Amino acid sequence: MHPFLAKAMYFAVQMHDGQMRKDNKTPYWVHPIHVGNRLYKLEMPNEVVCAGYLHDVVEDCGISVSLIRHEFSHNVAKLVDWLTNITHGMKIPRAERKKIDRDRISKAPRHAKIIKLVDRIDNLNDLDSMAPEFGILYRKESLQLLDILKGTHIDLEKELEELCY
Repeated sequence: MHPFLAKAMYFAVQMHDGQMRKDNKTPYWVHPIHVGNRLYKLEMPNEVVCAGYLHDVVEDCGISVSLIRHEFSHNVAKLVDWLTNITHGMKIPRAERKKIDRDRISKAPRHAKIIKLVDRIDNLNDLDSMAPEFGILYRKESLQLLDILKGTHIDLEKELEELCY
C-alpha cells in the first residue's frame, strides 16, 4: 500500500477513535476503512481511495477541509468537501436535509459520486443491526440517491439497487 494511503487510513482511525456505529457495537472507523479498501480494490486513483478513508472526518470529527488539504492534497480535500453533507447539524426535517444533500452531490465530480456509492453500499450492508423502521427509510433514501448517481459506475449502481430490495 502506498504510504499516502496508509497515512489517510491511520488519520481516519485516529479521528474517529471513540466513536461508535449506530448499532453501538462497532467502532465507527471500521466504516471509512471499508469504504477506502473497496475503492482500492476497484483500482481507483490514490487520491480517490484517500478521500474514501477520509470522507466522514469533516462532518463527524470537526476536521476542516483546509486541514485535509494541508495533510493530503487539494484534490483529496475537494472530494471530501463534496462528500460532506452541508446540512449536517441543521434543524430542518430529515427529508428536506436529504433533498438538499442529494441536490449537491448531483453536481459533484464522478469520483465523488463513486465514493458516495461505496459509502452507501457499506452502510446498507450494516442495516440488519439497525431498527427495521430506519432500514426502510434508509433504503428509500438510497433509491432516491441512486436516481441522481445513475451513469456513475454501473456495477456499484446495481449492487446498491439490489441491497435496497
